[in-house]
Amino acid sequence: MSADLVVVGAGVVGAAAAYFAALAGLRVVVVERGAIAGGTSSAGEGNLLVSDKEAGPELDLALYSQRVWREDLAEHAGLWEFEAKGGPPRRRGPAPRACRASRPGRAGRPRG
Repeated sequence: MSADLVVVGAGVVGAAAAYFAALAGLRVVVVERGAIAGGTSSAGEGNLLVSDKEAGPELDLALYSQRVWREDLAEHAGLWEFEAKGGPPRRRGPAPRACRASRPGRAGRPRG
């Protein structure tokens, strides 16, 4: 057996990587020690939240992930539960100091 790509883990990330690699024409082998999506993927809440992200790479990745679920994987939407929750932060920069200090659980927390 030969492959262009070996994906270790058949959780949601590994399965998605294998799927898109196969769509691109690669010969893909997925190696999984347990049930497909039976580890962390099955225990996760399944949210792709963007409303809790600061501007930067994490927000960019969350927005990209939502686009992939809504557009690239739309034809398979009946196979899993996806519920869009929240929206992107309205402010694209650090909140004013007074707002940061007033948010519960955030006062005194290092930023960065």
